[in-house]
Parts: sequence; C-alpha cells; structure tokens
Amino acid sequence: MNKQTIVEQILDIVINEVICLQKTKNIRKSVRNCWEEIYTYEKMIKDRKNKIKELESTLYKTCNHHWERDWEDNYSRYKICNKCKLANMPYVYR
Repeated sequence: MNKQTIVEQILDIVINEVICLQKTKNIRKSVRNCWEEIYTYEKMIKDRKNKIKELESTLYKTCNHHWERDWEDNYSRYKICNKCKLANMPYVYR
C-alpha cells in the first residue's frame, strides 16, 4: 500500500464518522422535538382539565338541581342532576 491509498482510506473513515455524527445529531434533535411536543400537549390537556373543573364548579353552583338516582350505574351511591348531569358531590365542585 502506498501513502496515497492509506490517506484515502483514512479520509473515507473520517468522512463516514462525520456523516454518522451528523445523522446522530439530527436524530437526537428529532427526538428532543418530539418530547417538546409531548410536553406542550400534556400542558394543554392539564389546562383544559382545570378549565373543565372550573366550569363544572360554576355549573354546580348555578344550577337548580333536580336529583335522581343514576339508573345507568347500579352501584352508585350518588344521585345525578337531570339538568346539568353532575353528581351530588358538593365537595368535588368547591
């Protein structure tokens, strides 16, 4: 082997390593972006759940309830309002 082929082989190895490193960086960046999206959506879901809780609390306080037994749930101890469809659990809607 002459010096030229050895240098070419070394250059090929270095170029392949650089290409591999760049691919790895791109994949890691994609993974990081996916996690960021997941965190964003989880925050949105949490915010929506809090909003629903606030709305249900307001609904519970403003509705003139008419409580009836929940016939769909045979084992339920709670009655359901046939107007707003919330359960008779005031401690939940404080």
